[in-house]
Amino acid sequence: MATGAMKWFAQGLHDLGNKIHDLDNDDWRMGIVTGVTPAVNTPAPHWGGTGTTNYSTSQVSTAGTSYTGPIVLTAEAWSLTTTGAAMDFADINLAQDASGFTNGGYGIIYNNTDANKRAIGYIELSADDSASLLTQAMTVVFNPAGTLTLSQASTYIESTAADVVLTHADAVATAADRAQTSLDAAAAAQSAQTITQVQTVVDNMPAINEVASNIVSITGAVGYAITAVNSANNAAISENNAATSAASFAVNFAQMATSLINTQTVMAEHIAFA
Repeated sequence: MATGAMKWFAQGLHDLGNKIHDLDNDDWRMGIVTGVTPAVNTPAPHWGGTGTTNYSTSQVSTAGTSYTGPIVLTAEAWSLTTTGAAMDFADINLAQDASGFTNGGYGIIYNNTDANKRAIGYIELSADDSASLLTQAMTVVFNPAGTLTLSQASTYIESTAADVVLTHADAVATAADRAQTSLDAAAAAQSAQTITQVQTVVDNMPAINEVASNIVSITGAVGYAITAVNSANNAAISENNAATSAASFAVNFAQMATSLINTQTVMAEHIAFA
């Protein structure tokens, strides 16, 4: 930044869009500071009001007769131009003053009508804080084109049928890329879900192994029980077969005994008749 150059605070430009300032009618003033270096991104700059950066605490001496405090800016104008709008002030003239400040650095322009005294910009008077009224007068000449100029620019692009087709193709390709990105994201999400499920199984493996061991133990016990039942059934069948055989033998024996008795009876009858 060079001596005489003016910059607008970013906050000041932002405040314009929020209807904080009336560039035509508000009371605009410039205070002179020393020992500080303003910057475009200075947070919430103001002059003795409310904000983050209070420049009034760095003001040069006001003991002289030429500079006795912030200077009232006159002829402020927010004018319509052929391409936009511009803001301007009347130039500032400070007479040489034997009692004036000798360490001026920057001029801070702020809105005195605003309750928060918000600042909009700054002018470099001397980067090394050496601007002095002791040895010479000081004049600040604002840019005749305006301290702030807003204009609009437009670009005319001639389109042909081929351009339209290419644009359409680009749009289709972009849509395809987005679709692929969505598919990739879905695959990644599914993969992450699968990994989570596998990790859950791994984390639960001790419990799963314990359940499997219990199942094996139960299966073994059931097997032993089935074997015991089969043995009991086989024993019962053997006993039943033995009982059946004994009964059959008894019946046969009884039949044989009966047959012998009958034979003896017949023989006795024959002997008696003889």
